[in-house]
Amino acid sequence: MHDIVEVYAGDTFCYDEQANGDKEERERESADRIFGLLPTGQGMRLRGLWEEFDAAETVDARFANAMDRFQVLLQNRTTNGGTWRLYGLSEKQVRKRM
Repeated sequence: MHDIVEVYAGDTFCYDEQANGDKEERERESADRIFGLLPTGQGMRLRGLWEEFDAAETVDARFANAMDRFQVLLQNRTTNGGTWRLYGLSEKQVRKRM
């Protein structure tokens, strides 16, 4: 659910400091656009789920966030560092984020 806003906002690499500068604004605008296309009740419910994930304040949202990060960890482990090597990330940077 949380990736749906990337349709318009783009997928921002979590280690890209410059791109992360306006990520929140881009994603909010995208959410307005996407969830605004849906019938009011449905749009509000789905946006609520998106916002819940982003806030990471509920048990479900924290679990979903953990799984989202774990997926990246598995992908990079399977590809011997994949994007982490491509962008020259240190183990310290990865551990801090994960």
